[in-house]
Amino acid sequence: MPTYNAAAVSDAAIAFQKPVTLQQGRGLRDNPEAVYEGGTGAPRVQGRALGGVYMGQLVLASFTGGAFSGLDRYGAIRADFAVIGTGPYIEIQYSNDNGATYGAYQTIIGAVDAIGAININLQTGVYSAYAFDATSGPTTTNGTHTVPANCNAFQTRTSTTGVTQYVSTWHCFGGLE
Repeated sequence: MPTYNAAAVSDAAIAFQKPVTLQQGRGLRDNPEAVYEGGTGAPRVQGRALGGVYMGQLVLASFTGGAFSGLDRYGAIRADFAVIGTGPYIEIQYSNDNGATYGAYQTIIGAVDAIGAININLQTGVYSAYAFDATSGPTTTNGTHTVPANCNAFQTRTSTTGVTQYVSTWHCFGGLE
């Protein structure tokens, strides 16, 4: 792994009309690779620059909510989920003040003892969800939620206390500038 050398390409080292030294040339060659490989002392590439980031997993009991915030620069979220219980809908509410306040819960999809996936565009509110339900088989739901401008947080839960467990693994995508 190449060594990261910030001094070799500092403003002072590459001043106007100074010749390029061997150390500077190596810095220009090696520094991008050291950043890419996570070399010692190299700046870290932020996950949002890579386009998709694992946010975390929620394991929730009946009717409790779990939240994610700090999503200012993302355009979409995705969840893979499993829900065990009778009669629940998976719901979500959105925030544009990092979760200090939220709008009303909005339904995503109904699921009884089901597994599935959810995709939501945080810019437009357009969503799609798929569940394979033990009772009725596959279900697909598409729609549009009311999402506040500059949405940067959300909270999710099930709609009923009849749920014994709701597990969801969330990712965010689409770094915005």
